[in-house]
Amino acid sequence: MQRYGPYISDAAVTAKIMDVLTKAREPVFIFAITMENHGPLHLERVAPSDINELYSVPPPPGCDDLTIYLRHIRNADRMVADLRRGLEQCERPASLCWYGDHVPIMPVVYKIFGKPGRDVEYVCWSNQHKMQSRHHNLDANDLAVHWLRAIDLIKSDHH
Repeated sequence: MQRYGPYISDAAVTAKIMDVLTKAREPVFIFAITMENHGPLHLERVAPSDINELYSVPPPPGCDDLTIYLRHIRNADRMVADLRRGLEQCERPASLCWYGDHVPIMPVVYKIFGKPGRDVEYVCWSNQHKMQSRHHNLDANDLAVHWLRAIDLIKSDHH
């Protein structure tokens, strides 16, 4: 398996997901949890190229964890783009629900820039259904139902 930092890379997870999907002959549900940008971030070192690639203005000293996190977020962005492209090419209905489970743990960075909110982003997408791009504040345990309703797999209880 291809690694990026101490964990399996997002690119390797994407390749495995697409492999399973292309070989599937029946409906398939895939739930993938990636670890590449999970941390602990201090296990890695900032590369000289990271500063130029990730910032328009270099960060203050003490932001190595942020730089490493941004490097991995760039790869997560590539992953979701690659998955969407792959799912757009599927002849069968396909959908994607993508979310983060928590904000990263970077105490030194938070002392410099302030602590972030606790909310994490999510996106639901389908190659068959036009989905409204509205922001909903959801508890994590409500996300699956929200997604399945958006792709018409379950009906809303609102009449």
